[in-house]
Amino acid sequence: MKKQLITTLIASTFSLAANAVDINFDKTVVLNCDLNELTKIYTCANNATDTSNNIYIASGYTVDMNGGDTLFTTGSGKLSAASVILGATAILKGDLDSTSTVALGADAKIYGDVKAGTTVALGDGAEVTGRIGSSTLAIDAESTIAVGADAK
Repeated sequence: MKKQLITTLIASTFSLAANAVDINFDKTVVLNCDLNELTKIYTCANNATDTSNNIYIASGYTVDMNGGDTLFTTGSGKLSAASVILGATAILKGDLDSTSTVALGADAKIYGDVKAGTTVALGDGAEVTGRIGSSTLAIDAESTIAVGADAK
């Protein structure tokens, strides 16, 4: 049942924002981002995306919204979107602000806070290190949510 929920969310996510522009982090050139093709890491400016975008981060790719800052702290860089899908093993370094759905594939990771207008769905082994805010949270087996000291 959980895998069906994740699959359904992923399949329908991009249809939620009718006027959205698709941005794919999958070896594609992305405005305000630099790609190191060898490491599959995109390093992006804080304003690289906005809430009119549907974002897809392909399996094995990393998107660093903190400009490569090794002293990353939550809130130092943000990816804004209408809806977001992280493929299996994809990584986002930075906060995520979505007006709709966020879906993480198996073993995908977000190092930052996640805010979704509707649903956050975590596949097997997916991890979020930060706060999650949404109306619905769907968690598959072996997913991890790292809860801060001030979480309730």
